[in-house]
Amino acid sequence: MTQKIELQNLESHLTTPTMTASTKEPPQTTQELLPTTTPTTTQKNHKLTLIPLIFLIYFEVAGGPYGEEPAVKAAGPLLAILGFLVFPFIWSVPEAIITAELSTTFPGEVENPRKTFPLALFSSVVFTCLGYIIPLMAVTGAIAVDQRDWDTGFMANAAEMISGRWLKFWIEIGAVLSAIGLFEAQLSSSAFQILGMAEIGFLPKFFGLRSKWFNTPWVGIVLSTSISLGMSYMDFQDIISSANFLYSLGMLLEFASFLWLRRKFPLIKRPYRVPMRLPLLVIMCLIPCGFLVFIMVIAKKLVYLISGLMTIGGIGWYFLMNFCKSKKLLKFNSKVDDIYEE
Repeated sequence: MTQKIELQNLESHLTTPTMTASTKEPPQTTQELLPTTTPTTTQKNHKLTLIPLIFLIYFEVAGGPYGEEPAVKAAGPLLAILGFLVFPFIWSVPEAIITAELSTTFPGEVENPRKTFPLALFSSVVFTCLGYIIPLMAVTGAIAVDQRDWDTGFMANAAEMISGRWLKFWIEIGAVLSAIGLFEAQLSSSAFQILGMAEIGFLPKFFGLRSKWFNTPWVGIVLSTSISLGMSYMDFQDIISSANFLYSLGMLLEFASFLWLRRKFPLIKRPYRVPMRLPLLVIMCLIPCGFLVFIMVIAKKLVYLISGLMTIGGIGWYFLMNFCKSKKLLKFNSKVDDIYEE
């Protein structure tokens, strides 16, 4: 009888739907007692780490001492070296830290952006300065030539004068590989920019498609490559001038956006934040803005025409996308992360 009562009490305890206040642990069910055999899947981390990000930034902004020979031909070796020493602090460093703050607001492709972005930008600035100064000091210290001989490609000829044809050969190979790196870095930047615009709803969702094999934005890659091929018929100097003009417009907008966001949304989430108040930030942005305006003023008429058409086309595209979004003609991504703090 006693055993029967104990069995009834145990059965009633196991079938009780609620727990009393004195119960320390919930009753375990049969599913909880049995081991599960469901395989666990782990996703690979495809975010950029420090070293790849350093080289991506380096090839994005420099990739080698491009334009060094014309600078020496125009101003001489001494002023060129001084320029390469001073210019990074009045142009490259402000641009780098502003880009770090704006980029880390959307740190989806970078691992640990709070530490990775500033260190990668600082390292790439150092590599860029050394990439210009060390070859220039080596050549000017080893040979004495007329300043008028410093044309584009003179570094390879100087290498032949110093050590023979083998060094000239390797410098030419390095120049080719550097040009490939510049193109790949620019292509990656443009492709992921198109991807980001699709993810935040500025472009249709189609532009944000990724490759199933490599997880890369293949639509952005195809579009950026098509634009590059379309511009390849132009004279090289006109391409450089047009790119500099559009780059100057973009940087002016970037500086303006940076200051506007600091003033309008001071509490926005920033994994990296430039440690300055708004008045000092304005002063810091004025110097590079002066260089940008100067580049735009000295441009040729053809550059104004090309840049003007592309700017007007970009503005028209913006209103076209708004029209398509309002009429629901195309599918846009409506899920945008909340990046603001209340």
